[in-house]
Amino acid sequence: MIINFLIIIQGNTMADAKTEKQKVQEITEKLEQGIKELFESEKYKTYLNTMSKFHNYSFNNTMLIAMQKPDATLVAGFKAWQKNFDRHVKKGEKGIRILAPAPYKIKEEQEKLDPVTGEIMLDKNGMPITEEVEIKIPAFRVVPVFDVSQTDGKELPDIGVNELSGRVEDYEDFMQALTEVSPVPITYEDIEGEAKGYFHTTDHRIAIQEGMSQSQTVKTAIHEVAHAKLHDREQNQDIDAVLDKDRNTKEVEAESVAYTVCQHFGIDTSDYSFGYIAGWSSDRDMKELKSSLDIIRKTASELITGIEDRLAELQKDRAVEQEQNKESILLIQNDDLTQYSLVSVVGMDRQELMDVLSAMSEDNKLSIQAYLESKGAWTTEIANEDTKEFGEYHLDVRYNTDTEELVDMKERKEIYDRAMEPVAAGDVVVKFSGSMGSEWEISKITNMSPDEVKKLLYDMALLNENEWDGDYNLYLKEHGAEMTLISSSAGLNEHAPQFFDFAYDADIGVSASTELSAIQQAENLINRMEHGATVFTDDERNLIVNYNYKLDDMEKTRELAEKLAYMIENQPVNEALTVIDAQAEIDALPDGRIGLSEMHEYGYSWNEMLPLTKDKATELFGEDVAVYQLHEDGSETLIEDLEELKEHEGIFGVEKDDWSAYLEHQSMKQELEESPANREAQLLFGSEDRFGIYQLKDTEEARDIHFMGMDYLESKGIAVTKENYDLLYTAPLEGGTNLEDIYTRFNIDRPADFRGHSLSVSDVVVLHQNGENTSHYVDSFGYREVPEFTKELMAEHTQEQTLVIDETTEILSEIAQEHADDEPDRENEVFLVNYNEWREVSMLDFEQNYFAIDDPYADGDFRLLHLQSQIKDITPAGVHCDTYEEAAAALYEAEREMANMPFNKE
Repeated sequence: MIINFLIIIQGNTMADAKTEKQKVQEITEKLEQGIKELFESEKYKTYLNTMSKFHNYSFNNTMLIAMQKPDATLVAGFKAWQKNFDRHVKKGEKGIRILAPAPYKIKEEQEKLDPVTGEIMLDKNGMPITEEVEIKIPAFRVVPVFDVSQTDGKELPDIGVNELSGRVEDYEDFMQALTEVSPVPITYEDIEGEAKGYFHTTDHRIAIQEGMSQSQTVKTAIHEVAHAKLHDREQNQDIDAVLDKDRNTKEVEAESVAYTVCQHFGIDTSDYSFGYIAGWSSDRDMKELKSSLDIIRKTASELITGIEDRLAELQKDRAVEQEQNKESILLIQNDDLTQYSLVSVVGMDRQELMDVLSAMSEDNKLSIQAYLESKGAWTTEIANEDTKEFGEYHLDVRYNTDTEELVDMKERKEIYDRAMEPVAAGDVVVKFSGSMGSEWEISKITNMSPDEVKKLLYDMALLNENEWDGDYNLYLKEHGAEMTLISSSAGLNEHAPQFFDFAYDADIGVSASTELSAIQQAENLINRMEHGATVFTDDERNLIVNYNYKLDDMEKTRELAEKLAYMIENQPVNEALTVIDAQAEIDALPDGRIGLSEMHEYGYSWNEMLPLTKDKATELFGEDVAVYQLHEDGSETLIEDLEELKEHEGIFGVEKDDWSAYLEHQSMKQELEESPANREAQLLFGSEDRFGIYQLKDTEEARDIHFMGMDYLESKGIAVTKENYDLLYTAPLEGGTNLEDIYTRFNIDRPADFRGHSLSVSDVVVLHQNGENTSHYVDSFGYREVPEFTKELMAEHTQEQTLVIDETTEILSEIAQEHADDEPDRENEVFLVNYNEWREVSMLDFEQNYFAIDDPYADGDFRLLHLQSQIKDITPAGVHCDTYEEAAAALYEAEREMANMPFNKE
């Protein structure tokens, strides 16, 4: 407490004394001001936090530390740091000024007392006898101290408080220690209302609400023990002081003590609030405030010291108990486990067992159990090769009698666990291989970039025998590499899939994963991502590998794999979309049997060329697509004829633009083939027997005749016309199938791709049999043939054919006009006059070929030559060659267009 300090300075001059006195006076005044400002919620918490760390310090010094450096944890003087801790105060650090005792002694004459009676001793004259005695006079001086954070030097031993963890034994020990330092008994009961606990002043006991969390139970118990120590009349000698305190003061003191003790032992104090402290302190004088603060400090210090002492005793007892209960499991085995003994070793932990076994002599190895018992252990064999039960036990140590290998199983597991941790994106993985590849290790370097690792490896590869001993692990670690072993030929993940960024081979030198083939690089990526845990299915792995093989783009492949892994983990519903998109990129290439990586490895690398096998090149060449021979020197040759294609034994190619144009043409052709008009043409003019189902449109004109029989239509004068119907379905007409079969099938077992309603009255079934077409109206009973419906269908397609022929005539006329010369009008006139003959010959030939084969233009070159020959034969002399060649080409294109719309042979 700050009351009146007796300051006596022993110095050489009055100036020195005055300076020291001023220092004390200055700090005393600051202390007084600090107390006045203390009782603001957060400042008060800061003070209590400081007190929890310096509970053995006086109130004054605790307050001074809190005012100057509230985050301080351990303070000492300038020389004390050097002498006791081998640490040095950092240059420029400012000391924390506190008050240190500086007592001094004086001599004075005092009356001598009889040691037995205690009465004043008299001389022969009856006068009191005096003697000179030394008296110690208390005094203080200002000294600087420094926090550990202001120093450098030797690492400090663990001097911090063992915070209460979440372990059950820690909680039980703490509560036992608190119960033993409590001045009254602690019991647990079901307390009515919302109270968590209370101190019963009459019964002198503490009650705690049962069933609360460990943290809440601890905090409540500390609070109530604080009440018992502070405010129990039987425990407190200053009964008057206890009686004089109001309820608020008692709660402030108890809550402050509880907060300080909890803070000291690391118990969560986030729910403590001192918002009421300002109101409580406002009507207290300085003397009363100092008194409460000092009582809080003393009580908290007593509790902290008492709990720590009792915890230390409990932990010592626990250590003794653990020592007595130490047990390890030892497996003694030969190399192939045909002989083994599983032994319980009591009295030794794993490390002690390892140390003892490591010191065995050859004689000791003959009877390991006897050897262990000679070292103070108790051994019991619990399994052997006859019982085959060793798998049911957790092994601590394994000893191989054939190889004499001694294995710490816990250390081995820790190595394995570290090895199986996921490989981060920034880790650099290196495979090290010994001479002839007999032994290998794969490690990850976690603190260097690929370029830094690459440089280290190349530097290491240049070392000669005189410059290093071949220990690559030691070399890399000496150069700053932080390494973790992933797998090795010595038995750690020996059969796990391998992956690496760089490979260091004692015989070959350094290589990078980028030198691997596209397939190997993709597999390397997958193995890296699946290290320690399966990520992909077999199909997904195949997709990733095929993606890189086909596109030869490792960055895009990595993006695909990472995106797929993310979707699997976080958005499984979108996983399929990622797969579909990737497969679409693969399918966009012209040839599924060859990829860009194979073309690049072959020696050809122009980015605008796509690779082809000979079969695909032959197919596209037949489709008049420009196809190239690719050469290993990076050049290419356009293929002019089929023989050139057949003779080339290398890779072929097609330019990206040509392939895109071909795909667009094929798409348009497919769209045309799948159009309703074309499906109808196939039904009416196809070479195979087919049937088609027509159903009424959902229009205002047809709405009233839905599902109406023929009698109703005739009574109303309504005809069955094509314009009211849509073709919904066509299929081959299998042998023996009749109209009744169709009706049954489309009512009972409708095909999955049929989108109409079941076959009903008002529907029309069209049959194409033996080249003939007939239409049949589904009536109320059976069918009624409707010939007019058939005629409408045939007329509609004949008109479309005429339109195409007329368009072809216009094209050829435009070509002839473009090539007309100024002089030979006669020749051009003949050309135009004879065009009709060309067309007749061409169309006759076209129709004959069309109905004979599925694709009359499989060999486009042959057809062009044939047309050119026909045109040349009927063209008078004098017409230029390029004229009839271009005319043949235009006619050929017109024929290809008409090929998508079969003709009525009638």
